[in-house]
This record gives sequence, C-alpha cells and structure tokens, in this order.
Amino acid sequence: NTVISKFRTQLNSLMKTLSDTKTHYIRCIKPNGMKQPRVMENLEILRQLRSGGVIAAIKIASAAYPNKMEHHAVVKRFRNLGIKPDASQDIRTQVTTLLKQALKDFVSP
Repeated sequence: NTVISKFRTQLNSLMKTLSDTKTHYIRCIKPNGMKQPRVMENLEILRQLRSGGVIAAIKIASAAYPNKMEHHAVVKRFRNLGIKPDASQDIRTQVTTLLKQALKDFVSP
C-alpha cells in the first residue's frame, strides 16, 4: 500500500461518513452524578468534555485551525476550486457537488 492509496481509502471513508450524517447535534454534559440542582462536579464535567472531544476541539480552534464550517461557508470559501454549485439546489447538495469536483483526483468513483 502506498501513502496515496491509504489517503484515498481514508478520504473515501470520510466522504461516505459525511454524506451519511447530519451536522446538527447537541452535546449534553451532566453536571453531577447525584442529579441535584446547582451541584457541579468539576472533575466529572472535565472527564465528559475530554471523552466527547470538546477539549481537543477547543485546542484545535485556539490554534487557529478550523474544525467545523457551516455549509454556506464551505460553498463560499471553496467555490473557486471546481464547478460552481447550482444555487437552486439545497446547500448540502451544493457542498457535495463542490467537494466531489474539487477532490475528483483523490476519491475513487
């Protein structure tokens, strides 16, 4: 296996995951194990944030690396990489079209 074949396989997997998922979610943090109001267990909250990837995301964001972008922002920022998406389509379809065109040399059909 070459590096590019591994990259292509991982990129195909990522594209499939992205197309199969919804981007809206709510992450719930339980403030304490006793289910009591106004009680905060800081170590438990920190553990939940770490296991949920929030701490890593904050570190990435604070290092000025974007880790999430709204669909509209992706279209606006990357529309010059390939064909311009059809504005009459929904935004997810526009992003998919744009990414497929931009990554066509890396992603297997």
